Amino acid sequence: MYDFDSGDLCLDFANTVNWHSSEHPIDELANYTAFVIWGEQAGLISPEGGEKLRRWAAKEPEAAAREYNYAGQMREAIYRVFSNRYAGRQIDEQDLDLINSLACEASAHRN
Repeated sequence: MYDFDSGDLCLDFANTVNWHSSEHPIDELANYTAFVIWGEQAGLISPEGGEKLRRWAAKEPEAAAREYNYAGQMREAIYRVFSNRYAGRQIDEQDLDLINSLACEASAHRN
């Protein structure tokens, strides 16, 4: 269903918005469930983990919406960093701070 052809999952994640810079971008991850399915297909979430997340989202829709919003902010930051780098433009420190904060948070949850 999703393309994983960039060679890097963070770029594949950023590329889940088609026609990104157009007036009418197409978001392939239009909701929390689609985000979880993408994670499963990317091999980041097991099928059991995906089912657990979907059950949690059904019980906690506001919390799931916050997590989905945060993921969208992260995706946009990744897109801007790579787009600016490719175009030779300066990278916004706020984007790097957001990405670094997620990396630190994720490291704290590693087994």
